[in-house]
Amino acid sequence: MQQSKSQNRKKVWRSAAAQRVLKLAAGSRTVEEAIEIVAKQYLQDVACPPTDLDSIGTKLGITGFESADLAGSGELRKDGDGLRVFYSNYLSVERRRFTIAHELGHAVLERTGTHVPRFGKELERLCDMFAVEVLMPKERFVEYALGEVSTQRILDLARQFRTSVAATGLRFSELYGVSVFACQDSRVIWGKGKIRPAKNAKIDESFRPLIDKALGGEAGSDEVFLSSTTSFRRWLIECRPLALGTSVLCLLRPAGGR
Repeated sequence: MQQSKSQNRKKVWRSAAAQRVLKLAAGSRTVEEAIEIVAKQYLQDVACPPTDLDSIGTKLGITGFESADLAGSGELRKDGDGLRVFYSNYLSVERRRFTIAHELGHAVLERTGTHVPRFGKELERLCDMFAVEVLMPKERFVEYALGEVSTQRILDLARQFRTSVAATGLRFSELYGVSVFACQDSRVIWGKGKIRPAKNAKIDESFRPLIDKALGGEAGSDEVFLSSTTSFRRWLIECRPLALGTSVLCLLRPAGGR
């Protein structure tokens, strides 16, 4: 397993949506920092965890959140002088909350003036980032995550913040510098970190005993030797069942570290 090259590439933002976000957070050095600043503004006096999305919606002039039979996961529509968020009625509670938070990101941009960007990959990515900051605010998330770095802690945080295991695991990896991934049917379905399998890659054979154990319903941990682009070292891997017999949550960090 090799170090993920994408972790070392800095994102270059080129869209009009990104420029608007930067203007909303005057003085911010990066788009990522701007998203965090904007989210903090709307989180003022809002209960969390879990984040009270109704309170944020009120600040943005949202008339309500409503389920609908949609082709996608969510939509933001005009509703008189306000805006209304619609979400697919097939979504889980956690996915529904993420979708609503994503659409609130669109609502933030709607308040930036005329000719608002409404399409584009960067726009959708920015709204995803806003959703993460709203649902799992950095300072609050770190406060609740203090203690042992483990897969169980990720599951606990997912329950506290009412977010999916995937979204929580990715946030945990981002803030704690560990690798987190999940596998299903011997292939990786999502993951993040400096050392991790690529999506849809086959599971490393050194992980196989622990993953098979977790597929049988039993969590466990062990040390493995893995190479990065600069070294060959010992890592601690922990695996925990997510759905008995089908999927497994894994956390990978340097042996001897946190």
